[in-house]
Amino acid sequence: MAKTIMQDKTMLFLVLVVAFFVGGPPVFTVITLDGGTGSSDPDGDPITFSWVQTSGTPVTLSDDTNPLPTFTAPLLLDDDPVGAGPEDDEVLTFELTVTDNRGLVSIPDSVTITITFVD
Repeated sequence: MAKTIMQDKTMLFLVLVVAFFVGGPPVFTVITLDGGTGSSDPDGDPITFSWVQTSGTPVTLSDDTNPLPTFTAPLLLDDDPVGAGPEDDEVLTFELTVTDNRGLVSIPDSVTITITFVD
């Protein structure tokens, strides 16, 4: 009998802001990835999680085996000190794979996070 690990295929798309203050320190935003809310095993077997960053400025996940890992958003740097702020957004992509205690592995799912400068 075939067994499939179920996983929510609609992962939350986040648009996050890292704000800068003129004459003050930048604000560092902590982001939480959510792979646990929609992930389950049809037989109720325990499942484990594996997160991998696949693109963007490298960040360190708090725990890449946690269903809800966190990381600090990379700082957006302004290449033009006269301009209004960074011209480009920072895009990070993460991939999640879920495995049950029998070794059956889900199809990887991904989430894209866009960090935008707001003046």
